[in-house]
Amino acid sequence: MANYITDLFYGVGDKERFVDGVSHALNTLQSDGIFAGDNLITWNKNMGFLRDDKFISAIKDNNPDLQEESLIWRLHTLCWAARQCSRLEGDFVEAGVYKGFTVKVLCDYLGFNDLARDYYLYDVFYHTPDMKHHALSSHSDQLYTQVCERLRDYPRVKVVQGLVPDSFVKGMPEKIAFMHIDMNNADAEVAVLDQLYERLVPGGMIVFDDYGWLWYGAQQHAEDAWLSQRHYERILELPTGQGLLVKL
Repeated sequence: MANYITDLFYGVGDKERFVDGVSHALNTLQSDGIFAGDNLITWNKNMGFLRDDKFISAIKDNNPDLQEESLIWRLHTLCWAARQCSRLEGDFVEAGVYKGFTVKVLCDYLGFNDLARDYYLYDVFYHTPDMKHHALSSHSDQLYTQVCERLRDYPRVKVVQGLVPDSFVKGMPEKIAFMHIDMNNADAEVAVLDQLYERLVPGGMIVFDDYGWLWYGAQQHAEDAWLSQRHYERILELPTGQGLLVKL
């Protein structure tokens, strides 16, 4: 039985003390199937995705840093949802791309070039103080070019630079099978729903990366309100901090 244990946790004041405490607690368990990282600690779980060689290779082959590697359970959620949706008619969308790591993992895992569809990516790729989303360490004027280069082997991946929703004028899919939304900003994520939700085909899925994280409570509130006003489906909050919606 595999375990996955890392010291990647967020919002911890005294990290050394916290990690020591976690290690002590885990050492008391008479159980395998332990996962610790990305603010998720659980045990006695099968974690079958750790035995999926193709999935693990898709991560390792992209040379993840420690933070990216710690997202493995979130990445499993994405790959599972995208694989299910690959059976449907429609393109894929990612709103909030950053370094393109998750897109590249997903494309490698699915063999995206064989799926006969487009993958639309939307991001501004840089940050200025007036922007509502928070800055990340790799935001820069060069990031857009770096992401395009990273995804060069996937010609049907379309990297669209600009602020949402204005950048949608550069191109949008007519039908969508799968969306991943990770914009760290409630207004931008609602704008994505405004423009693209009706293009999501029945059975299509949206994975919201920030939905279950307390720091991004404004996004959960805004997205729940948007769906409720339209009497649409509800989002399932996952222990990974993600949210999952299946359009009926």
